[in-house]
Amino acid sequence: MKKILVIDREFNTVNALTMFCAALGIETVVVHNWPSRAKSLNPKELLMVFANVEMRSVHIDKLFESFQQGEKESVPIVFLYSRTYDPRFVEAKAFPYFGHIKKPLPLNEVFTYLSKVINITEIADKNTDYYARLQEFKKMDKEITEWLRTLKIILNKQAPDAH
Repeated sequence: MKKILVIDREFNTVNALTMFCAALGIETVVVHNWPSRAKSLNPKELLMVFANVEMRSVHIDKLFESFQQGEKESVPIVFLYSRTYDPRFVEAKAFPYFGHIKKPLPLNEVFTYLSKVINITEIADKNTDYYARLQEFKKMDKEITEWLRTLKIILNKQAPDAH
């Protein structure tokens, strides 16, 4: 099975991409520490790369070198960014890339890019209710978010007073 590589640290972005792809039956590989983990991946196993180009650890030249940009066997790279005028995003646009998506992540744009590289109807199981599946993932995301919020409150209460 081919995979999607996500290079980002932001919880909401990683969660949204992972859940959306899982609902479609596409595996995601999440990398927080570029390039050490990504170097071990075989580019032929990847459908697409979603990379937060604002992360300091993402070196655009190495990213393109790793995924053979400009060649027939290129892995499409979609830039993720938060600010249009971020120097890293502006620099990244000098390289050839497949697309870019401004955060917070609109999943309809993710779907548009994915549908350009794969035939969604070929991977879609006609007996699967994708809407119901996505709703299950959303419920799980809400529960995890609540759990993390509670954990943060507990940890803040237990932290030694800095006075």
